[in-house]
Formats: sequence, structure tokens, C-alpha cells
Amino acid sequence: MLTGQNGILNRAIEAKEETLLSSEKEAISLNILQDTMNTNANELENRIGKKLYSKNFANSDKWDYIYLQTDGKIYGDNWYYINKGTNIENYGKAQKEWLVNYSDGEIIELEDEKYTEVSVNNVLITDGLVFNLDSNDFSLSDKNTWGDGVEAFGFDNNQEDSDGISFDGVDDYVSFKSGTDFQKGFTISFYGKASTSYFFSKQKENNFIYSCRFGMSEKIFYFNTSKNQANSTWSDDVQGGNNNGNLCVKCDYTMGEVGYYDLTFDPNENIFILYDKGQEVARTTTDFNYWHGENGGKQILEDDTIKCYVGRAYGGTSQGTNQWSYSKISLYNLKLYNKKLSQDEIMENYMKTIAYHQK
Repeated sequence: MLTGQNGILNRAIEAKEETLLSSEKEAISLNILQDTMNTNANELENRIGKKLYSKNFANSDKWDYIYLQTDGKIYGDNWYYINKGTNIENYGKAQKEWLVNYSDGEIIELEDEKYTEVSVNNVLITDGLVFNLDSNDFSLSDKNTWGDGVEAFGFDNNQEDSDGISFDGVDDYVSFKSGTDFQKGFTISFYGKASTSYFFSKQKENNFIYSCRFGMSEKIFYFNTSKNQANSTWSDDVQGGNNNGNLCVKCDYTMGEVGYYDLTFDPNENIFILYDKGQEVARTTTDFNYWHGENGGKQILEDDTIKCYVGRAYGGTSQGTNQWSYSKISLYNLKLYNKKLSQDEIMENYMKTIAYHQK
């Protein structure tokens, strides 16, 4: 008798849950229908849930996706994630968790503890992040990891192994465009091995005057922008008073070895700070126009008409000619922020990045 009563009770509970699911799913379907009838792009904010982004370089500042443990499927671009408690118009708060594709109308119910949300927020600081090129996320052989507007050149022999993304120093490079506000300065972070010259540049084609370039050589980290006077002690230390736009600071880096360096700039104080493995090792001040003036660093980094390059830069040679030079590097991670990160943020990123590559 007791068993029979329990069976009836269980069926009643199941029927209630099925009714709940049906009405909740119908409410989501109605929202999708309303979305398809909407011709105003600004009304996308009426979509339910959190917008998801596939894990690729173009989304490197915001990737956020759902991973299903049951079949290994990943849901990113074009999908929205509705978690419990999300308000659904004409229904109330969601009692279940869902994936919704507004493009084709597909709705998927998520089972508890059988999926994982994976986000870039878990592996680094994202406030102010412009891009994050990581060898764990970017595959030269899989264009799905690149995203829109990203191109890779060379890499014929490749060069993709446990030692990061390998640039051969002959013709390998990655290019993309990026235009954003650098009113709050910048932070650039390099983790990997460098054997020659610049690892990142943003500049006009065949024009080293209008450029921002970052690089390393034996015991030196350097940055230059245009030919505005820097008047920095860094240039004095390395170049004997040459202040034509080149900032060169002594550091402990050994060519071909693994290094982790951050360079920050505070536009209010005109101060550059270099960090080695999360610790400050040097700082200098520069003239106001070096960053803020015409053809200064701020103008160049904000210019959305010119390209960014990883692995190559255009400039002068020891023979007195100008040409593209290519970097021989093994890249684990390269990040750029449009603000100066604090000492604590630099250390947090260092710890998280190292941990991300030790998994």
C-alpha cells in the first residue's frame, strides 16, 4: 500500500515537473518569437540570459562558453545561457537552466552538474583587456581559434608544440586590427622565449616613424614610439643619451630562456614601470609629448586604421636600410590592456597565467 502511494506521489511530482518545463520552455519560445519579429538592433537587450562567446583570439577579452560533460559539446557564439532565477517575461523566474540560440530557435535544457561554464574571467583580469593571445587557446592549424579579422602568415613547417606558438624569425607573424581608447595608459605582458627583436608592434605599412614597438634582447627590454623625445633615464643607461623615441631598460632576461615581463604606463604621471615575474624592477618618467603628443603612443595605439602585428615590425637595420624584421620567439601568452594595471593586478595575472600553463 505504501509502495503504491509512493508511486502515485512520484508520478504526480514528475507530472508537475513536466508541466513546469513545458510552460517555462514555451515562455522562452515566445521570447524567441518576439525577437525574430524585432527589427530594431537596440532591442537585443530584451533577449533572455547571458550572451556566450566562443573561445578564440577575436574573443580573447570576453570568451565565455558552456561545456557539456555528457558529450563534450561546446556552446559559445550565437548562444545565450539562462540560469536559475533569471526573469522570463510572462512567466516569472526560471526554475531550470537553458541554452538558447536566437538564430535558429533551438532550446536546450541543461542538467544539473552535467555542464560547466568556462570563462576568461577565471584565468586572468579582464577589465581593460584589449587582447589575449595564449598558446593554450590559439591553434595555427585550427582557424576556429582565430576569430574574425585575425590572419596568420608563414608557419609553413609548424611549429606548434608544447613550447608555445613558435615564430621562426623568417616570415611568421599574426596580424589583426584593434581600435580602442588608451586614455588610461596601457599594460603589455609577454610570457615566452625571445631570441630576436620585437614581439609586438602597431604601425603603418612600411613606416617606422608612425609606430609602437615592443621587444627584448639580451639583458634589455625596449619600447619605442614615433620619434618624439623621451628624455628618459632608461635611454641614457643603455644608449648613452639617445632620446629619439627609444626606451631601453636593462633587465635580467637571457635570450632563448623563458621570461615573463610586464610594461605599464601611467598617462597622468608619464611613468613607465617594468615588472619581471610580477615584481617591479625599473621605472622612468618621459616627456609629456612622448605619449600625448602628435604621433605619440596614445594616438598610434588608438588608430583603428592600422594593423597590430605579433612576430614582426618595420624599422631600421644596422646597414642603414628600413625593412620588415621577423621575430624568433616561442610565445606562451601575450596580453594588452588599455589601462595601467596596479602592482597587485600584475602579480595576480602572473600567478593565474603561470597556473593556466601548468594544468
